Order: sequence, then C-alpha cells, then structure tokens
Amino acid sequence: MPANRNALIRYKTIDNCLRNRFRKWTLDDLIDACSDALYEYEGIDKGVSRRTVQMDIQMMRSEKLGYNAPIVVVEKKYYTYEDPDYSITNIPLTEQDLNKLTEVVDILRQFKGFAHFQELSGMVQRLEDKIYTSKAKTNAIIHLDKNESLRGLQYLEPIYQAILQKESLKLSYQSFRRRAPDTFVFWAYMLKEYRNRWYILGTKEGNNNLMNLALDRLEGVERSANSYKEYEGPDLSNYFDPVIGVTVNEGQAPETVRLFVTHSMAPYLITKPLHHSQKVMDRSSQGVTLQLKVQRNFELEKEILSLSPFVKVLEPDGLRRKIYQRLRHGLDYYESDLSAEQLPKVIRRFAGKGYAHHKLFLLKEVEEIKKRILHHFQKQGRHTGNKSRTIPHLLGAVPDLLDLFLNDNLAELLAHLLPDTELLAAHYSEEPEGGITDWQVDHLSFPSLGNALPEQTVLVRLFLYNDNHRKRPFLAVPGSQHEGQREEGMSPAEIQKRAQSIEAQAGDIFLSHPLLITRSPKARAGRKAGVVYLVFGSGT
Repeated sequence: MPANRNALIRYKTIDNCLRNRFRKWTLDDLIDACSDALYEYEGIDKGVSRRTVQMDIQMMRSEKLGYNAPIVVVEKKYYTYEDPDYSITNIPLTEQDLNKLTEVVDILRQFKGFAHFQELSGMVQRLEDKIYTSKAKTNAIIHLDKNESLRGLQYLEPIYQAILQKESLKLSYQSFRRRAPDTFVFWAYMLKEYRNRWYILGTKEGNNNLMNLALDRLEGVERSANSYKEYEGPDLSNYFDPVIGVTVNEGQAPETVRLFVTHSMAPYLITKPLHHSQKVMDRSSQGVTLQLKVQRNFELEKEILSLSPFVKVLEPDGLRRKIYQRLRHGLDYYESDLSAEQLPKVIRRFAGKGYAHHKLFLLKEVEEIKKRILHHFQKQGRHTGNKSRTIPHLLGAVPDLLDLFLNDNLAELLAHLLPDTELLAAHYSEEPEGGITDWQVDHLSFPSLGNALPEQTVLVRLFLYNDNHRKRPFLAVPGSQHEGQREEGMSPAEIQKRAQSIEAQAGDIFLSHPLLITRSPKARAGRKAGVVYLVFGSGT
C-alpha cells in the first residue's frame, strides 16, 4: 500500500481527534489513535512511531499540503486546534487539485451520452460547478441539499470498507423504541441513501432476516473478529424496487394504489413521479388519476399526507381509511389546542356567561377513557343493554383515569381559573334513551357533595360522544348562576327564551359555574351518550 495513503489516514485521524473538544489529547493519545486507524483500515499492526506522528503534525501545520492547521499545545502537554471550527476537510481546493478535477471532468463528459453512464450526468455538472466556483471565487451555481447536523455520517467510510473487504462489524445501535443501545455482530451488504438519511442493509447474528438500520441511530461501529457471512438471497440491487423509501416488508406483494390528484398538483407529480411504477390512468378537468404498484409502508403514507389536500386515495380501501385516520388525528391536534390567544377568550366567556365550551381532549385520549370505563363495566359483568349506566365514584372505580382527565389543556385552564384547585368528585353517566330531562341547577347533579360546595367551584363535563348521538343539543342558560336568576326565580318561559344550545363533540368540555341552569337531552334509541362529570374546587 502506498505510504501516502497511510499518511492520509493518519492526517484524518489526527484531525478527528483534535476536533473532539470533549477530551484532551497528548502525543501518546494521538499515536494510539493513528495506530488503531491503520490497523482498522489497512490491517497494519506494527503501530506508528512517535517521530512519525510528530512529523505528521508538522506537515499539517505547514503549507505543503495546503492545510495550515492551527495546531497548538496547551499546558505544555495537550494538542488541540486553536480555532475550534477548523478541520482539514474544510480547506479550499488547491490549484493542483482543481487541475486534476478538470481532467476527471473532461474524461467523464465523454461518457454522458451512453445509456450505462446516465447517472454520471448530475455528477459531472456538480464537479464542473465546484471547479468553476473555486477558480472564479464566486458563489455556487448548483446548490446541493444537505443536512450538516445529521448524525452517523462518520460511520459511512468504515461500513463501506467492511462491505468492500467482506468484514464483520460490531454495532452499537439504539432504535427509537429502545431506552438503551444494543450491541451485536452485523454483516453489512449495502448502503442506502434516502432523503439525505443513510441506511445500512444487512443481517444480524442469530437472525437471517435482512435488517435496515439508520446510521443516525448508531452509537458505535468497530470491526468484529467473527467471520463474514455472505448474503445468499435474491439480487439486492432490486431490493428496494417495490417500495417508496427504505421500509421493505419481505414476502409482501406490491399493491395497486390509485390516487386522484387535483389539477393544480398533477403537473408536479407527473414530472416528478412518486415511484418508477407510476402511470397516468385517467385525465379530467378536475385532475388526473395515477396508479402505482408498491408495497404499503410508512414512506408511502408520508408522501400522500405531505400532498394533502391535493391528493385523495381511491384504493385500496385499507390505505384510504388509514390516510383518513391520520388526517383526522392531525386536525384533532389543532382543534383541541388551547393557544395563548384562545385561553383568555375561554376565561372571559366563563366569567360572563357562567360557562364556556371548548375542545380540550384529543380523540385518542377520549378513546382511551372510554376503553377503561368499558373495561370496568365488563369486569363488573354489567351488560345492561340500552339502560343507563353510571359510575358514581369514578376515580374510586377506575383510579388510573386521573392522569387522563388532567391533561395539559385542562390543567392550564384550571390553573388560571382556580389556582391551587383539586378534583373533589368525578362520576360517569350514560344519558338514557327517551325524552328531554328537566332543567336543573348544575351542582344538584352531584348529591354526594350535598349543597355545601366550596365558594370557588368549577364543574366540568367531558363529552365522550358526538352530538349526533342525541335527539337534541345540550342547553344552558347564560348568566343564570347569578343571584336572583336561579331556577326558582325564573319562569319556564324565560328559561326557554334565554337558553342557548351547545353542540358538543367528543373531546369537548363544558365548563360551568355550579349554580348554572342546564338541561341534558337524552340519547337516540340504541345509542349511549357518555359524559364524565368532574368537580374542581379549593377543597375547603
């Protein structure tokens, strides 16, 4: 192996060490690092002499290679870069480098017209741009999309060399689902880039299935003493053909996916297809219908979601439902958001009317609450059909609901209304079928509290079903909490005239003063309109 290549490995190793500001580097440390790098990349096990590393440092400091590295010694012992942002990888190209690159471009340009070298076209243009801007000292004409903060790129070279030289690797890998990294032997077969993120395809010791690991989740890469395991499956060059992205479900056949694309978005997707299998199946004044033959995976869903509201899934039905659910849950985050602008409006409504209505719970939170309540009824063996079901002391029966009730939105709202508040009571009720209930003062719905409610009290209804489960909407009389406007002080006609309807949806809360007059409609036949009632107060 030419000595100049070994020198380049040492220069790069010293550069990596001196850029690491989290530890101090003595000359002996640099010698050990260079020795390890030469053994890892070239199999040289005789180490590096002290004089060799000293000469390397002097060479990096000099102008001979164009580095002019600002290497200094601190405390008469430790080597570092005086400029913390310096690296030999950031130095400009020399005139000799530019001349060599020009020769390379001239050679590559000759192959641009050949079918087997079509992929070189973009490479040649980027090289030409780099040479021109370096010589002319002007801004780049071609801008490449890159992510400077992407982790794991330092492992590209050792992994590439391991694939090239058929060597086993020992990886330390932490997936997003694990709290700590796993360490295992890995046989790498291919590197894959997708959207500026790199992946390594291979097999893990003890598992013959192909795995696709993201380089930015790697915590460490080193050579393993285990023998290399050759890949014996189908041609990997076609491995990613049936998918968009990098998630391949082995054994799953590609599906026919049909998308309707609006007229405004159609030219974009026709000129930049989502997948090589994409075909235009139909055109109209409204848009086009595209067909793809792909496996269903996360990247496909992500592409479709990123194009909303310009794209609609026509088939398959399973994908259509999945996209609808994702869009619905995405919208749910905005609808249930209690922003800094909305919070004072809710508080003003409550102070003026005696109540406020707002969506504070996500649908997935509502579904979890319903699931736990249903589980309680199932444990009790209470299958009561269409009859009303209640849980008077809800938290005593289902204590793990407390954290779900006090989500961030409700906790923030209560903190502004009632500082130092606490939950005094909670119960669940499914409004029975039939006619409309009578008008009532809100606190009378909680007989366990009696009439002696704390002076500062807020009642919260959390609706678990939409209003289409009711015959009529929920009603409230604004201002009826004030003295002289209670039920006994107002005529039925006046109550009916002043009443306002509240069309509640799942996840909505109705925040009310304990003396407010309200009326709850009963549910439609065969349906149960479940409501959680919460009482918050000072507790004194």
